[in-house]
Amino acid sequence: MAKLLAEKGYRVLASDAAANEETKKAEEALKRFGVEVCIGNHPLDRFRESVFAVISPGIPEGAPPVKALERDGIPIYSEIEVGGWYATAPIVAITGTNGKSTTVEMLGLLARSAGLPCRVCGNVGTPLSAVCQEVGPDGWLIVEVSSFQLAHIRSFRPRIAAILNITPDHMDRYRDYGDYIEDKKRILMNMRGDDILVYNADDPEVRQLAETHRGARFPFSLIEREEGIFPSGHSVKRRWRGREEVLFDRGDLSIIGDHNLQNAMAAAAMARLMGAHAAAIARAMRDFNGLEHRMERSGTIRGIEFINDSKATNPGSVRVALESFAGRIILIVGGKEKGLDYSSLAGEVSRRVKYLVGMGECGRRVAEEIGAGIPTEVVHGMREAVQAALRAAEAGDIVLLSPGTSSYDQYANFEERGKHFKAEVVRLAESES
Repeated sequence: MAKLLAEKGYRVLASDAAANEETKKAEEALKRFGVEVCIGNHPLDRFRESVFAVISPGIPEGAPPVKALERDGIPIYSEIEVGGWYATAPIVAITGTNGKSTTVEMLGLLARSAGLPCRVCGNVGTPLSAVCQEVGPDGWLIVEVSSFQLAHIRSFRPRIAAILNITPDHMDRYRDYGDYIEDKKRILMNMRGDDILVYNADDPEVRQLAETHRGARFPFSLIEREEGIFPSGHSVKRRWRGREEVLFDRGDLSIIGDHNLQNAMAAAAMARLMGAHAAAIARAMRDFNGLEHRMERSGTIRGIEFINDSKATNPGSVRVALESFAGRIILIVGGKEKGLDYSSLAGEVSRRVKYLVGMGECGRRVAEEIGAGIPTEVVHGMREAVQAALRAAEAGDIVLLSPGTSSYDQYANFEERGKHFKAEVVRLAESES
């Protein structure tokens, strides 16, 4: 983003309170583009010179730099806002509490299979500002957007938007659940009458938000509806403006769970609206194998299957993971404390989980909230957790890492946590053999 603004003629100051190898490398790279860099502290007196500021989504609203900018009346934008200013292709934006990355990557595959020029970007990895000028007007920018990014948009406008689901998350950053929903709702604020919203008709919060969209609304659902996309027998059908067609076969999906069927329906609906033909969508669905750390099969020991769902960072994502299996689950939960309420999972846990392992900073609290009457073990780290799960399991069981919270107590990110889980499974498998 700093590079893009420098290329557009702005005088850019990039500031990061951290001073480490990563920020030092970034400093050297940015200086080559004429960007002034400050690492190790934020020069708040310099902020007053700004015509606007762009903040990382990782910076909370009450942080001193944000307060200083607000005090001086400096407009604050998110990176997707700036990327949107210079976008040379229409934007498809996907938000929701869970399933964003899977849906975005799946949509990218469907679009490419149909011959539609596109770039997948946003919260999924590559910033919008890095690729916003790489696709022409006949293509698409497919953008994953988080609530933190939406909090600071002004003119960001998707031509197609999707809201996948909304459940409580990030309560360590939000005053209450209502504020979190309001940020999600901002994806609609600049959409016009000819822009289309794809939404989860099975989610009451999403349905309520969809009612506020003044343009066309396209629902996806696990039950048949008068209009939208839904399963019908072994097929998934699309019914829209008097026409009905089969988009793909449910048997073509290799990813696990009804939540992933919903993600696939959302992706297929958007791909069709972008111009992909049904045959191309069906063909590409067979090629999608899911993403790493999202319900990822990670090995089998003595007939016990290990599933890496490290991306599950809230109670809602744990629920859909549990619902993907008939039962006999050894569940590993816990990580950094986020202030979330896990008690709503207790019923699902009692029906499907035979043994519970809590780990990390909030492992004990989470286990106590959801595990009444279930054999439970609380450990410190991943090695002990995987070992405890294997001791409690027998052939036919599922060991599921679905932590329900973030990883920052022991890891740099959920990817590092998931890789550690998989490494421990491999280590145990080798020792068994």
